[in-house]
Amino acid sequence: MPTTIGTGTEQSAVTLNWLMQDPLRIPMQIRSFFRAQFVADQILRRAGKATGGAVQYWVSNPLTPDVTGGGVEVIAPLAEIPVANPIVGSPASEPAYVRGLGLRIGRTQIEREDIGSVLLGIQQIKNAMVASVDGALMAKFAAAITQTVAVTTPWDASSGTTIRKDWMAANRIVEDLRPSGFDYRLDTLLVNLNTRDDLMAAPEFAATFIGNAADQNYMLNGALPTRLWNFNIIASPQVPADIAYGLQSKIIGGIADERGTPDEPIEVSDMFLEPAYDMAQRWNITRAAAGFIDNPGAIVKFTNVET
Repeated sequence: MPTTIGTGTEQSAVTLNWLMQDPLRIPMQIRSFFRAQFVADQILRRAGKATGGAVQYWVSNPLTPDVTGGGVEVIAPLAEIPVANPIVGSPASEPAYVRGLGLRIGRTQIEREDIGSVLLGIQQIKNAMVASVDGALMAKFAAAITQTVAVTTPWDASSGTTIRKDWMAANRIVEDLRPSGFDYRLDTLLVNLNTRDDLMAAPEFAATFIGNAADQNYMLNGALPTRLWNFNIIASPQVPADIAYGLQSKIIGGIADERGTPDEPIEVSDMFLEPAYDMAQRWNITRAAAGFIDNPGAIVKFTNVET
């Protein structure tokens, strides 16, 4: 049965036979499912290519240099200008791990125009790949983070009245690093899906939308805003249920892909035949990525956010 694919006003009925006629259509459809899906890509900076299967980086580079003579000074006429010597942190490296799954489309699916099962298969592959990449990022968070704030009260409907206070406590932790040359500024709150839903009912969040801002209240459409109190809110099922993270995106770390491009890190192979599986055609879907945390001071973990 034909299925409508697309957004906006220009939608058309697409059949499985139509997708199979052009060798580029299936790979394009697969890549479209993956766009803007990885939390890792939202909070980590692009770190070039993982050439040779690994990426090198330096941990905890201060954001101010070591200056010959002590620091920046007023320069007298004909006086020597001090030289800035970059401070390089501890060297480290991270291998690019290849994660992948195969999509198989059989003869029976094609004959019966079963495009629904094909699209469902792509969706499930996307979910599994995102969970794997983002789950690895959460594991790196757990290993790297040393800065913690135990929230005053859980962030829920009955006791979510100290969220701003907890955020300020996390900000104070990273601000105290500035004398050492680390000018971190938290700009993102990363939470579990359950915490995201609890924040919708938290009194302190709801209090923002009163008076002339009442028509912007997120309870009108049931979706928590993606930006509030000057920080972004990102939710992921890979974040542990009782934990949240305050972080500075694009500073905490990076991600480098060995294959593909920064805009299209998912690689889809050429189609190849698998006659033993219902005369099937197959595409391999992979991502070879090296993710790392090189500024752990730009992350603060909130604990006990859930009851």
